[in-house]
Amino acid sequence: MERIKRDKNRVDIAKLTPNDTTGDQLTGGYIMKVDKLTGSSSSYFASPYDIKVKYLWHDPEDTELHPDQKNYIQNYIINFENLMNGPGWNNYVSGYNSMIEVNSFIDFMIMQELGRTVDGYRSSSFLYKQKDSLGGLLRAGPMWDFNLSYGNADYCDAYDTAGYQMDFNQACPQFSSAVPFWWNKFLLDTNYTHLLKCRWTYLRNTVLHTDSVNARIDSMKLVLNESQQRNFMQWPILGVYVNWNYFVGQTWLEELDYLKLWIEARSKWLDTHLPGYCWDLSVNDPDLAKLVTHKLYPNPAADYFFLDVYEPFRVKNAQFRLFDITGKEQMNYGNINNNHLDIRRNGLAAGIYFYVLHQDGKVIASGKLVMQ
Repeated sequence: MERIKRDKNRVDIAKLTPNDTTGDQLTGGYIMKVDKLTGSSSSYFASPYDIKVKYLWHDPEDTELHPDQKNYIQNYIINFENLMNGPGWNNYVSGYNSMIEVNSFIDFMIMQELGRTVDGYRSSSFLYKQKDSLGGLLRAGPMWDFNLSYGNADYCDAYDTAGYQMDFNQACPQFSSAVPFWWNKFLLDTNYTHLLKCRWTYLRNTVLHTDSVNARIDSMKLVLNESQQRNFMQWPILGVYVNWNYFVGQTWLEELDYLKLWIEARSKWLDTHLPGYCWDLSVNDPDLAKLVTHKLYPNPAADYFFLDVYEPFRVKNAQFRLFDITGKEQMNYGNINNNHLDIRRNGLAAGIYFYVLHQDGKVIASGKLVMQ
């Protein structure tokens, strides 16, 4: 129910004031959303590839932004769409990896597909961007607006535990809002589908395991048992169709059972239909460096660069080393226990460097870095 907004404990991005119109200050932070025009704002720009895809300024709102700021984030998103529609869209260095934080898009996709959220992707779908000095990539989220999810909508196939919600444009072409084209295009890239499958596999073995989901529902059932009785005395809707119910339970317990069964069936469909293949990321694998997916960015770099190692692999007591073209070591960081590493230039000369990330005596990531 609470509004998505910038805050240290919500969307933790830099505060943008109307005076931040140049340099690094102009680059963030912004919260945007793909949405219908029935909310609090009607100021938007449309995708050049589909006028039904509308991007709205959210926080700061359009009336709070300097024209240069509106132009900056609009151009960033349109440039991302142009890149996704271009020939090098999935180039690992210069493609979509250079503009978006891929893990956030994968989590966003998983949650929209798991819930078969009828509004998913095309409305109430948030994007946010931090300033460049703090990462600067476009991120998907936070998640919001799930009232018509998990089998609770009776239109546009949203009740069906089979099928992709990202195919909404084909299921309901008559709607005034649409899913951006790039969501489906991600699935054409094997690097993306590898990450997607690995993330789904990891979640299904942990918090999205059927036993874990049912235990979570049961724990909330205990907390809500007394208040749900007062709720249905005030609003006697059990056994009554309310827009846009697909299932109408006669009791609260029937509704909970339906929720459990629907999520289980949906999860099993995704188990077998999500594209991609996730290799065993055991550190005993001799080809580990080929299997662990990582990204070093920006590359070329200026004052800083970041190294991300993607789950389900977990970085533990690792070592990062950077060498110049003569083989002389220029950086050495040890005892790394985080999948995200921030590294400052610290006086490195411009040129070409090579990096390796070691763990348990094995190279888990390596590549070339260009310093400007």
